[in-house]
Amino acid sequence: MIDDPVVEEVGAHRKAHAARFNYDLVAIFAALVEREKSGRES
Repeated sequence: MIDDPVVEEVGAHRKAHAARFNYDLVAIFAALVEREKSGRES
């Protein structure tokens, strides 16, 4: 498999985001819903 720095960077961001919520899918989803409600882009 070829190493792709973009894929690695996206994976690192995904892992960091999950860690911020202690890998709790309910908390991650709630934060995403709240961000969508607030109209925040990022």
